Amino acid sequence: MWLKPREARRVRVRVQGALRESGRTWTFLPGGDELARLPSILVPGATFECAPEEEERESEDGRDITGDRILMVQVLNVGDSSVQLLSGTCLGLAHPHAEVGVFNPMGIGMELEKDELDEYEDELQGGREPDTELPNVEKLREKVGGLAHLTEKQREQVLELLIEHQDIFAINPNAPPSANVQPHAIREVAGSRPVYAHGYRMNPKKSAELERQVKEKVEAGLVVPVRSAYASPVVLVKKPDGSFRFTCDYRKLNAQTIPDRHPLPRIDDLLAQLGGNQFFTCLDLSSGFFQIPLDKDSVLKTAFQTPGGLYAWKRMPQGLTNAPAAFQRAMAA
Repeated sequence: MWLKPREARRVRVRVQGALRESGRTWTFLPGGDELARLPSILVPGATFECAPEEEERESEDGRDITGDRILMVQVLNVGDSSVQLLSGTCLGLAHPHAEVGVFNPMGIGMELEKDELDEYEDELQGGREPDTELPNVEKLREKVGGLAHLTEKQREQVLELLIEHQDIFAINPNAPPSANVQPHAIREVAGSRPVYAHGYRMNPKKSAELERQVKEKVEAGLVVPVRSAYASPVVLVKKPDGSFRFTCDYRKLNAQTIPDRHPLPRIDDLLAQLGGNQFFTCLDLSSGFFQIPLDKDSVLKTAFQTPGGLYAWKRMPQGLTNAPAAFQRAMAA
């Protein structure tokens, strides 16, 4: 079977010998040498039970016929080229549930600690971000000093302008201040249940990078550890410069989110507005989505899982179906 780039497909997985111990709960964990040779293939784990009526079947001479269990597992090719997945490829191992201590987010509390929620609500109402660093004159002077194409007098003029409006510039682009706009709310269709998806397999290099980026975002006040019934997987996407972009796979959450049809601008209309002008100013927002606060009741819905625990966003993350509409609404406000 061939998997095209970015293609996901449900495949039949045979768990050998699982039915020889009926009545137990088993956990399928992806991994092994064969899967390691397919680095672009992601396989989620799975938990299943062998019911008592699924006793091992025996032939007339008493030998086990199968003793196997068939699971339907989704396989994802995250690479840029097609990959052949041969029949019989070992995708992982099954273990009795008690041996692996599987974390089940549906069985624990669904809320942040109350004091954390109250503190976050105060931040939203007061428009304050205590963890956000404002630029100082020395840092601004250091950055302006790198503008070698300007004269000394021009650099001083730029510095004066930056100091006058220093509250709108972010020294650390990974920790931008929160904008004074309406928080983004995730509204789900009636009857929706908390979504959960297993985390994707990562090699040691990506796991270390994931841990580093999560720590960085916690320190920046963008994410916070939580206990939630929601849990979405994280995907690290390699950028052209070799670094990794942190993204969350919110497809299950988006599927039950009520769409926001706020109009987005047409590119040809924007270009037409430039006609007849000679000078243009280009300003790039520092992590624009992260400047949009997240509604308190929506924080837990953005929960994502890592090997180190469960975290949720305090700002609007990329990947939400209504994030572009919310950002455009904020830009037009």
